[in-house]
Amino acid sequence: MPNLYTEIEIAASKSQVWSALYEKQYWFKWNTFLWDRDPSQRFILNQKVTLAVRRTSHEPETVFQPLIQTLKPEICLAWKSEIPGFSNQTWFELQEIGFNRTQYILRYSGTHYS
Repeated sequence: MPNLYTEIEIAASKSQVWSALYEKQYWFKWNTFLWDRDPSQRFILNQKVTLAVRRTSHEPETVFQPLIQTLKPEICLAWKSEIPGFSNQTWFELQEIGFNRTQYILRYSGTHYS
């Protein structure tokens, strides 16, 4: 099962970082491979949203609809998604580490199947 863990310190408050994460219609401004496909859909617990992923600008996008499993404002956003042959879980976590300093943590776990 492929796993990914990364974290970065951001010079902003948790509320500012949460706003950038939660307002998916603006992801294109800072995320080059994951973006919003339906801005009218909000993150709602146990509901799906429509997103797209593309590794490089020369590849076709893959649209998927993750199910929101955790939604704790300014703390954690997590989803589970499936596309044919692949299932994954993604977690975005925020930790306040000082005045206007936030630790942004991304955890990802995926499974290939046939």
